[in-house]
Amino acid sequence: MTDKTPLIIGLLTALFFLFWVYLTYPLLMSDNNAVLILFAERFLDGGTFGQDIFDTNPPFSILIYAPVVWMKQVFGMTYHMGNFLYPLFLLALSLFLSAKALSSFTADRLSASAKTLVLSLFVLGVTLGSPQSWGERDMLAFFGLFPFALTVLTRTYELEKLGKIFTLLASVMGGLLVLLKPHFGLFIAILFLHRAFTQKQIRSSLLSIEFLTPLILTLLYGLLLITLLSGFSREILPDVLALYSNAPIHAATLYQFSIIIGALTLILWGLSETRFKGPTLFWIRFFAAFIMCALVGYLAQGKGLFYHLIPAKTTFLILGTLTLTAYLETFAKLKSFAPVISFILACATFFLFFSPLQNFNRVSAFSTLPFTEILQETCPEKQRCRAFIMHEALNGVPVTHLYADIEMSSRFSSLWWLAPIVENDNTALKEKYGTFLAEDLDKYKPHALILAQTAFGAQSQNKMQKAFHLTDYFSDNKIFKKAMSHYRKINARTINPSLYYRGTALYDPERTLKYDVYLLKNMNE
Repeated sequence: MTDKTPLIIGLLTALFFLFWVYLTYPLLMSDNNAVLILFAERFLDGGTFGQDIFDTNPPFSILIYAPVVWMKQVFGMTYHMGNFLYPLFLLALSLFLSAKALSSFTADRLSASAKTLVLSLFVLGVTLGSPQSWGERDMLAFFGLFPFALTVLTRTYELEKLGKIFTLLASVMGGLLVLLKPHFGLFIAILFLHRAFTQKQIRSSLLSIEFLTPLILTLLYGLLLITLLSGFSREILPDVLALYSNAPIHAATLYQFSIIIGALTLILWGLSETRFKGPTLFWIRFFAAFIMCALVGYLAQGKGLFYHLIPAKTTFLILGTLTLTAYLETFAKLKSFAPVISFILACATFFLFFSPLQNFNRVSAFSTLPFTEILQETCPEKQRCRAFIMHEALNGVPVTHLYADIEMSSRFSSLWWLAPIVENDNTALKEKYGTFLAEDLDKYKPHALILAQTAFGAQSQNKMQKAFHLTDYFSDNKIFKKAMSHYRKINARTINPSLYYRGTALYDPERTLKYDVYLLKNMNE
């Protein structure tokens, strides 16, 4: 049975993976991915940060999706297909690099069954555990960090000469993708501190490929931010820090954080017993350290979003399964079956808490979603539609533009800056952003405007929302008022924007918002 254990786990993983493909490919991509792809397209078409792209996400978060745009331009793929296949390629590369690094550990350090468990649960954690978040930046960062961390560990113990090309590939992938979520650098720092303590040689660590490569990539990115991408650093970043980053931590953040920390604490408490020693204890500590660092990053981001937990919850799945396997192997009658039993129990538990069998939005139903219906009624028939949908959060706006092929007629993906400006009565920023909106209206000349009648509470659990009209708020801005003079209001529509989050915790069937709908007076412009 022992010899066949990796094969059994591998076959089960393959079946689960195929099931995930069947479930996930028909689903709408996330708003985050949609807007980053649209901005990547705009940048590749010559757009600049500040003038054409004004978003809270740093430039690399946008540029990392450039391959999806190229896949459409070169191979004629839809953005939907590209958004599915591109992360899948990165996952395959990550899996290959991770398997190569793990193969360096002999059976007395990590058994073949344990290696298969680690790799299988890595795959299932990012696929079945996150179907509605496929391809999110936290996931991509994890794809880079996981094999890179294992490579650093392998070279720390000098188990096998992995080769310079392999080490460089793992280091480039890790160094690049971790730039998406720099807080993961904390775990990388811990790994190199561990190496310095283990080898008692700092100089060799600082001159290694796996240390120099991420360092050089980080310095090059920093250089780009002050030169070619200076629009972000100079124009966008100061406002992001002032208006967006100071948003309060959602209650859900602390709730989810406490659950994971509580479960992890129980495992660590179990480690204090004499049951686990040697390699088993080493690997449990390794994955536990990663989880702790990932959760620090989760709190640091402070938004309480599910996809920010992908690295932590996936690694927790690995940690819990390895711990359970080690425990079951202490029983002679269960020793041969322990990995398979642990794997099945882990998958069952994962399905219970992170079930992929939710009623998520599918591409086939996209035309029935509210913004699409409004634009189908209002857009001209003989030319590509241009639209501006105003909302303080994404709420289905980017996916509407992407799937309906409607030009996003603004430098903003959402009016993330609006609520802080209104609440703090910041006159200077009000004038600045009102002028930005006017400039975009003059530049893109959207055929339709869909403007939410609220600037507050769209993402909160509080259903009470303060009435707000964008046109009234900026009526004292002469440039904005002139730009709006080219539009006429045709009606107000009441819709439920949370329909775009069906199957998630953000969906509320009773929540509605009113939107004012405007049309360009001269639709031939």
